[in-house]
Amino acid sequence: MTVAQHNAVQMEPFLAIAPPDRCFDLTIERHSSNAELDQHDRRRPGVIRRICRAKLRHWGTCDDLTNDVLLASTELVTNALKHSYGARIRVSLSCWPGAVRIDVDDGAPSPPACPRSAGLLDEDGRGLAIVAALADAWGRSGSTTWCLLTADASEQPHGNLPLPPSGHLANPTTIRPASQE
Repeated sequence: MTVAQHNAVQMEPFLAIAPPDRCFDLTIERHSSNAELDQHDRRRPGVIRRICRAKLRHWGTCDDLTNDVLLASTELVTNALKHSYGARIRVSLSCWPGAVRIDVDDGAPSPPACPRSAGLLDEDGRGLAIVAALADAWGRSGSTTWCLLTADASEQPHGNLPLPPSGHLANPTTIRPASQE
């Protein structure tokens, strides 16, 4: 069993017994149809960041977790705009006490390209490295890139609730809240 599979197995019970307390979805239409973003699409990551900040503040998410979620969501939306050409981009936030999952679906028919390494003086190429550094788990499935971020136990509003372990999950489709019976 790989580390990713082990972490996925450990994470499943947490999310299966604790469906998200809150969810939020937002879909944006892209204006540009190629790698050169127009002025509207260049503003999209900032707009998404402000909307996410308002939603997280409304949910009472702790400041440190909010800051990490805002940075990760900005990077994922920027990547979707720059590296895919789907007509729509869907951003979803799912919130548990002390944890937030971000899903960004770029709507492209093919999976996202493999990340490249950024050179020392490059202006681009660090987005997924930033997401990986911030997230407890992250991955890709089809046209969706997702990440899960957690707060330290001392910062959680509910104190001693269990948090999922850190690590990368091999397949995000294994993380689904159990259906209500």
